[in-house]
Amino acid sequence: MMDKSKIIIRSFKESDRAPLRKLCADTAFMGEPVERFFPDRELFCDWACSYYTDYEPESIFVAEYEGGVSGYIMGSKDEPKYRRVSAELSRLFLKRTLGRFLFESSSRSLLFSLVKSFMSGEFKRPDFSRHYPAHLHINVDKAFRGSGIGSMLMNRFEDYLRSSKVYGARLATISARANRFFQKQGFGILYRRRVTYFDYLAPEEIYLSMYGKILERG
Repeated sequence: MMDKSKIIIRSFKESDRAPLRKLCADTAFMGEPVERFFPDRELFCDWACSYYTDYEPESIFVAEYEGGVSGYIMGSKDEPKYRRVSAELSRLFLKRTLGRFLFESSSRSLLFSLVKSFMSGEFKRPDFSRHYPAHLHINVDKAFRGSGIGSMLMNRFEDYLRSSKVYGARLATISARANRFFQKQGFGILYRRRVTYFDYLAPEEIYLSMYGKILERG
């Protein structure tokens, strides 16, 4: 049985880079591994994690248990910088995956679904950054879910935002389980819509939900 007193929530260290990337890839598809929809986990993590680990590591917090990484929260409080860097990372990702999209059947399925969704306007989303200037992503290792680690990470990140005089945070998820967790953390729904880019993989309809929370000022 896990001893909760041994859970440590701490700032990111460079040695966390590999464990965080692994956990990100292991949970990329609604808690399942990234290989469910994309075969190259390193390339996926370059796109999904590099901004946070390389450009804003001070906004990452890690849950450690008995020397191992059991969860993390990665976020940003600098929206202009995030948008500028992530746009470049996305361009690099597309450039490096073009050949794979053309020649691998599994990647082609993803490409066709993404293009179809793009053409139907599924990637047009409201901009809530004015009132919720920070954003976050959170992941907890499957073996530690339900342990309270997620709440501990959220509390630490919110304290960090307050200390930086940032009083609003937002996030997006397609996971039904994550929806329940964020609501328990005091996040309110800002936007919800049906998305189809994973219909070829998922047995049920998927909805993108965006949540926001205004933080109390100390």
